[in-house]
Amino acid sequence: MDNQNDDMIPEWQAKKEEKPASPIQPAEPVYGGMSPLQEGSEAPQGPRPHSGLGIASFIMGLIGVLLSIGSYALIFSVILNNRDTFTDAKTAEALFDSNSDLMVTIGMGGLGILAAGVIMFVGFILGIVGLVQKNRKKGFAITGTILNGIFVAIAVLIVILGLVRYASGNV
Repeated sequence: MDNQNDDMIPEWQAKKEEKPASPIQPAEPVYGGMSPLQEGSEAPQGPRPHSGLGIASFIMGLIGVLLSIGSYALIFSVILNNRDTFTDAKTAEALFDSNSDLMVTIGMGGLGILAAGVIMFVGFILGIVGLVQKNRKKGFAITGTILNGIFVAIAVLIVILGLVRYASGNV
């Protein structure tokens, strides 16, 4: 009787006992004869960390911008508060000779601008180094490099313009 039931079932519905087919294995990509993960190395776990040098570059850029703004504000406030005396070169020279506080204030502003320039130059270098680090996020490094690079470019431009003006004799 079993034989008759087997004949009545279409062939495509008949249960055949076979070994399950092995799953298809993807071909391994070739990386110059080396696999992407060598023995002993591990796959990166979780998200990539931020570049520490990039973060330092970004923070140095912010400090440099704030220091520059504060220094320029200090210098401009001194000039604007004494604008009557700065119209004549001899009067301004006499003002600096008689008022040492004014000279110290403008000198502090100049030192602040110089310090901001040094900080931002170092931040620019750190940003570039942070950009070439592997397996790190690059957001802070890009932002720090651009922020510091703008100030460094402006400083270089001012120096070049000063040298051109000096060379032309219009000092």
